[in-house]
Amino acid sequence: MAQTQMALDSLDFDATVALAATVAPHVDILEIGTPCIKHNGIKLLETLRAKFPNNKILVDLKTMDA
Repeated sequence: MAQTQMALDSLDFDATVALAATVAPHVDILEIGTPCIKHNGIKLLETLRAKFPNNKILVDLKTMDA
């Protein structure tokens, strides 16, 4: 079965959490984009995991696109 994924790319911590709250009921995977996780740190992952336990969370930690 196909899963839906939403990329969270904002650098603003609160805006990212608010967007996640809006889309979480409608998607399977919340993706924290590279710039977002680098700017906000692991605290964002911890916050999203606590608030959205039914969603998978993918953290994109790449440092370079080829």
